[in-house]
Amino acid sequence: MKMNDQNGFTLIELLIVMAIIAILGAIAILSMADYRSRAIESTMQTDIKNLSTAMEALFQDCYGYTSTLSGTTTGPGIAFLTGTGSCSSQQNISVSSGNSMHVLGSDATTYVIAVSNNSGRNNRRCIAMRNTGSFAWGADCPAAQAAIP
Repeated sequence: MKMNDQNGFTLIELLIVMAIIAILGAIAILSMADYRSRAIESTMQTDIKNLSTAMEALFQDCYGYTSTLSGTTTGPGIAFLTGTGSCSSQQNISVSSGNSMHVLGSDATTYVIAVSNNSGRNNRRCIAMRNTGSFAWGADCPAAQAAIP
């Protein structure tokens, strides 16, 4: 009887290796999606802090808050806060890509601002903030505004 020398892998061995690679790939894709969501939320937090700082700087210049937000309020770009009345001071705010800035309300002593992004995870598409420093996440900006403590 003659032995048949065969080199290579069996079909079962190849299928097992392919299954292991598919499982590792699925794990990697899921973790990358979570990192992307965290990065989006981080840009939203940065933008709302920058908008808050600009509102406070304008308060120092004009002795009141403003609701006049103009320029490119949807990123990427530069938005402008402009003083009202006789105050002509202007604050420039950088808006991150994909984010939108909103002044939901303001008067001489208070303001409510928001930054939204339609790519947020777990319906966290908007973050709203009061000048007291309290903030809340929401599925949309009115929900976030209503949830601020």
